[in-house]
Amino acid sequence: MSIFSTILTIAVIVLAIHFIKTNKSQPKEKYNYVVWFDRTSDAVDGVLNFLYKLQSDKDLCSFIESQKGATLRINGKTITSSHEKLKHLFLMDVAKCYATMDYSPAGSDRRSIPMFLFYSRLNDPSVSITIDTLPTYKEKCQDSFDRIMGQLSNSVKKSTDIYFVAEYLKHYNKELLSEYVKTLLKFGYAVAGAKGKVSKKDGKALDRIFNYLGEI
Repeated sequence: MSIFSTILTIAVIVLAIHFIKTNKSQPKEKYNYVVWFDRTSDAVDGVLNFLYKLQSDKDLCSFIESQKGATLRINGKTITSSHEKLKHLFLMDVAKCYATMDYSPAGSDRRSIPMFLFYSRLNDPSVSITIDTLPTYKEKCQDSFDRIMGQLSNSVKKSTDIYFVAEYLKHYNKELLSEYVKTLLKFGYAVAGAKGKVSKKDGKALDRIFNYLGEI
């Protein structure tokens, strides 16, 4: 080995050691519950705002009403209103995010918070749940929320990988479908990151959502 090659090799080794030491000395970003809650609230607002956008699209609503073969029944009642149909189907799609990642939207686990925020605001837009008022809200309606989410989870598990709103949008408007995918994934990442870094398992599950929706 020439002197030049030897010097070059030593220099590379020294630089590599310096890089490793520098990385180790840099503090890693710690999980911050407050930051996560704020991001989750933004993700929930994004999902709700997108739902309201769909409900206000008269052409889309007319298209949904024209699909006579697609029947939606909730607790024995047939849903005919396009606004109500979008509301219930969107709720099922959000629950499908949990099912895909093998999590439950019910219970006291921190991952249930995104669904709790979404469900509460979906049924009462005037609700303003903050990180301080969340325990009070959950204490009042935890039992009923768990029961409803349990029923919803069982329902979506029977629907394989179908995302119901996407099935309408793929035939109606591809741009809206793309926006829907981004909105739903942002919510999914809020669930996956509830306890810190998104795991490889959750990342693969979210990729499956993206790939499925992208294919249609």
